[in-house]
Amino acid sequence: MIVAAGSGSRMGSEIPKQFMLLQGIPLFMHAAHVFFNMNDGFEIILLIPQNLNRELSVLLNNAIGSNPIKVVVGGRSRFESVKIGLQHIPNDAMVFIHDAVRPFINHSLVESLSKTAKTHGCAIPAIDLTDSIRYVDEQKNVMVERKLYKSVQTPQVFLSKGIKDAYHATTHSDFTDDASVYENNGNQIFLCEGLKENIKITFQEDFAWAEFRLSNKSE
Repeated sequence: MIVAAGSGSRMGSEIPKQFMLLQGIPLFMHAAHVFFNMNDGFEIILLIPQNLNRELSVLLNNAIGSNPIKVVVGGRSRFESVKIGLQHIPNDAMVFIHDAVRPFINHSLVESLSKTAKTHGCAIPAIDLTDSIRYVDEQKNVMVERKLYKSVQTPQVFLSKGIKDAYHATTHSDFTDDASVYENNGNQIFLCEGLKENIKITFQEDFAWAEFRLSNKSE
């Protein structure tokens, strides 16, 4: 399930960032191609924003083409969109929930996450922090030990019944990822080694870095 239903407003572009062209391909399709190329029977659900304009609808249809992607209109928030998407997932499946704006996943990561989720019910990619970090509130800012923290990525992988039950049981939507929803329902989280290059394209400089990386990769 590729979550592409956000507004992408922090990018400051005229169109949502998940639909911006990266090397001539909409951002969300880069991750989709990784799953397509694995030949493991993946079925892709693409969650899109409400009220797409005609220009974006044409772009979306052209990008998908004949690829077997099921398009589902999302909700007003990421939480609502994922909850809607899960209604299209059977209870006996494994579901990968992935941010559309993370184009640099690879086969090795997908396989590692799949193996862990089969054993433990879920698999969450995470990487070590490299910058120093500080805790900041209205009164003070203090150093915290970075080795105690991880940066969490997607795709986050679950046996579908567990994550569907978690979303069904949750009444508030102030969670920032699916692992938090799953954990809130009494489940244990299992971390896997993520990828440093699996960045979330959020700002213009992220997009410029992604263009640079793909240009160098193709040379």
